[in-house]
Amino acid sequence: MKKHGVLIILLVTFSAILFYGYRYVNSPIKTKTARLEQLEEIVSGDAFVIRNEVVYNAETSGTLYNYITDGARVAKNMLISTVYRGSVDEELVRELNNIDIKIEKLKRRIEQNETFTKDNSSTENKIENVKNDIITAALDNNISKISEYKNTINYLSGGMENSSVNEVNELEAQKNRMEAQLSSEKTDIYSTISGVFSQSVDGYESILTPETIMQYRVGDFAQIAAAETRQRVSNAVNAGEAVCKVVDNHNWYVMTVVPQDKAQILKEKKNVLIRFDDLPGDEVAAEVVYVSEEEADETNSVVILKSDRYLEGVYSMRSGMMEIIINRYVGYEVPVYAVRTQDGKNGVMKAIGNSEVFCECDIIYRNEEKGTVIVYPVAGAAKGLEIGDSIVLGEKVSEKE
Repeated sequence: MKKHGVLIILLVTFSAILFYGYRYVNSPIKTKTARLEQLEEIVSGDAFVIRNEVVYNAETSGTLYNYITDGARVAKNMLISTVYRGSVDEELVRELNNIDIKIEKLKRRIEQNETFTKDNSSTENKIENVKNDIITAALDNNISKISEYKNTINYLSGGMENSSVNEVNELEAQKNRMEAQLSSEKTDIYSTISGVFSQSVDGYESILTPETIMQYRVGDFAQIAAAETRQRVSNAVNAGEAVCKVVDNHNWYVMTVVPQDKAQILKEKKNVLIRFDDLPGDEVAAEVVYVSEEEADETNSVVILKSDRYLEGVYSMRSGMMEIIINRYVGYEVPVYAVRTQDGKNGVMKAIGNSEVFCECDIIYRNEEKGTVIVYPVAGAAKGLEIGDSIVLGEKVSEKE
């Protein structure tokens, strides 16, 4: 009889293990570790970049030489390019370009030195401090530092400045001699506006302007052919050919087409972030300045955004894929059914040992398709949700129930 009772107990225990084990394996995940996540509400599409641009043409056929590198800023009335009549030695042109770069670097160094030594009353004190640093470096046998400090003293005393000025004069004399070898006949090109220098001339400069695009509709956008920027493979140019341009870098625009439901969110004056596939890692602030009004049967709208931020690379591109970041949310993503309500306040439960604690949270975003929400703890709430906490999810209620 005793053995029979033990057997019954063992059977009951085994049945309980099977029952609860089956429930555990087939039940949904009960908790989720709280981790801050970032979610972006974006819309993407083909886009055109629009700017105020001034194109410069070659007056004569010959060899083009640019004094400015692509993407560099230029001032108004600045010498940016020269066309030498006929063919010239390409190696000579490249060497001339190297000399220009050296001259520019030296001039910047001289300007920095002048700024550094402008206050004569403090120059002696600076030199005295550097001398003390040299003594310390000598005691530490730090030779590299001693050399560095000596150069600093030369800067402060004006020795390096005089050396740099002499070097600039020598380079400019060398430049004049080389230019004389190139040709006696040349045509200089000066910038008529300040902005960013670019060799990427694509023919859209007079077609896509800030003035013309402000009445575009979806049909107009569809008729714009894909922009093909001509990459210059030679410095040889023909008379009348567009050779370079200066782009106004104060304001630039980007135009794209978005679905109507997104266009309703992108109201005029709304601030967003934008980024381009061709400029990975970069994003810039922009403002919606135009949304087209379309016929009832049209499912899309033209959206134009304006930015006054400098973005390297955008001044030489015309078209590409773009993303508009409408909103960005940072918080804890949980299923909708994990949200609880207590005393009219929304929140989630977090597990602490064998008990659960209510944490008041704001619902900052809903994803109807995924059936999730992003929550963020209410500031000053008695019980806060923190990274690493275990959020109680519970079980999703089926539609039958």
